[in-house]
Amino acid sequence: PVQFTSAAAQISAEPADINVLPEYSRDPRVVSNLLDGTLATCDDQHLWLAPYTAGQRNVVFVDFDEPTTLSMVRIWNYNKSRIHSFRGARHVEIRMDQTVAFRGEINKAPGNVADAESAAKV
Repeated sequence: PVQFTSAAAQISAEPADINVLPEYSRDPRVVSNLLDGTLATCDDQHLWLAPYTAGQRNVVFVDFDEPTTLSMVRIWNYNKSRIHSFRGARHVEIRMDQTVAFRGEINKAPGNVADAESAAKV
């Protein structure tokens, strides 16, 4: 796995998280959680949630310290609970230095830890 020297400094998103909404200010589901090393989870402390607006993109940026070769990217979709798993992404595009590496649909999370591994998109 890729090691990040400072996950909080190496990842950002637009919109950043649901704390951009007036009714939220201290929600723990922030973008740096995506690089915290905890994968198959339903725990808010390790999830990211951002508001969705129809017609607009949600974008995540990851900055590697140096040129890095990736042989696989695994996407763990939003997995808080069975009901809330519908909040996850459906259509995803991954770009590496502006080159499209993946464009397509990803699996909805199962909403539980036991089945999370089988739902992760490779």
